[in-house]
Amino acid sequence: MDRMKQFEKDFDVKKETQNVIEWIRDFFHKNGEGCNAVVAISGGKDSSVVAALCVRALGKDRVHGVLLPNGKQDDIDASKLLIKHLDITHSIINIKEAVDSLLDGVKAELSTEIKIQTITNLPARIRMAATYAVAQSMNGRVANTSNFSEDWVGYATRYGDAAGDFSPLAKFTVGEVKMIGTYLGLPHELVYKVPIDGLTPYTDEENLGFSYAVLDEYIRTGVCHEPEIKENIDKRHKANLFKLSMMPVYEYKGPVKAEEGGWKERSDMPKTMIIYYSRRGENYANGEIVNLKKGNTEFVVDYLKEATGADVFHVDTVKEYCMEYTDCIKESKEEITNDERPELKEYLESLDGYDDVILAAPNWHGTYPMPMFTQLEKLDFTGKKVYPIITHEGSGLADTLEWLARTCKGAEIEEGLAIHGTKAPESKDIVTEWVEKCMAK
Repeated sequence: MDRMKQFEKDFDVKKETQNVIEWIRDFFHKNGEGCNAVVAISGGKDSSVVAALCVRALGKDRVHGVLLPNGKQDDIDASKLLIKHLDITHSIINIKEAVDSLLDGVKAELSTEIKIQTITNLPARIRMAATYAVAQSMNGRVANTSNFSEDWVGYATRYGDAAGDFSPLAKFTVGEVKMIGTYLGLPHELVYKVPIDGLTPYTDEENLGFSYAVLDEYIRTGVCHEPEIKENIDKRHKANLFKLSMMPVYEYKGPVKAEEGGWKERSDMPKTMIIYYSRRGENYANGEIVNLKKGNTEFVVDYLKEATGADVFHVDTVKEYCMEYTDCIKESKEEITNDERPELKEYLESLDGYDDVILAAPNWHGTYPMPMFTQLEKLDFTGKKVYPIITHEGSGLADTLEWLARTCKGAEIEEGLAIHGTKAPESKDIVTEWVEKCMAK
């Protein structure tokens, strides 16, 4: 297990937790601005972690839990503990009557005996139908709570717990989910609750024939010490790949003349990357110092993502700037004077596969903050189109274009956009019009 222990040690739980929180925010920005997250709560680690992530991303007032016992649920107190811990609204919908009624109806119409798998999987599908009924009634989006380990061996019911509108944990193993849950401060008894599917009297690991620790190690390192278990895992994985795929469709090549969506959705549009820096905290606005919970450039980037469907890279420094505005001004001025390149927490390695690059940041002393140039100088811009965006308090793009001409060699510097910082939160129409005018050529 040495390789696995090293992998777990290298797993940056703080970074990945923040990344998935931002991903949830981005999903709702694109697919339901102002909508609620609806989570089916089982009381286990997965639904607990998903609900906690949604609370962090959206706030507790936009997260609703649905408890779905099938008759008497012995461990429902775990679900209630989570609801209390997160302080979210919830519904309790007992699905037993619906399950029994549907089974009776099927039995009455079939001449063959109902299979045990049908009886086992039906409650999961009824639970998901009930969760969607709640979501559609309260402007919600349904959170999928599956994790990578379960999906790998098909331990989920298709159109049941495998369904949902967005899936925060689908690429995290069971061990990684536990680390995220612990980092989020969830009660230990929820994070480490023995996993059961709620469909059979057995634990997950009893049903599977191996532990999640063994499965996680095999997934992440390729090592499985027992040949029989490896064979079992491989067999389950291959047999259940269909659960992770869209249903097959017959590809009739008939002409499609109708408009299939906005320009940004057309397959012939160039792929776009947004590289941005934004500052929260104290900022200068309309002659006074204000405290921003969300940076002005961050608002603009959200609108850019919505208008272009672009990928996004956030420039983040190892050493944080002073929160006080005047001290930050001094720091950033010294960086320009000394031609410094502040170290970043991570770097975008390449622009391969991207045609257009949007650069967005505030105007600091006539150009982008120096951390932007730390990143830009590491990239090859040959053949790329570069679109500069800047938020400002009166100085516009200033010297930004000259700086970019020296830094982004081989690129075409296209028409940019300067947005007054105080107007950034309400700049959606301005951004959309600029994208359609300048990038949809």
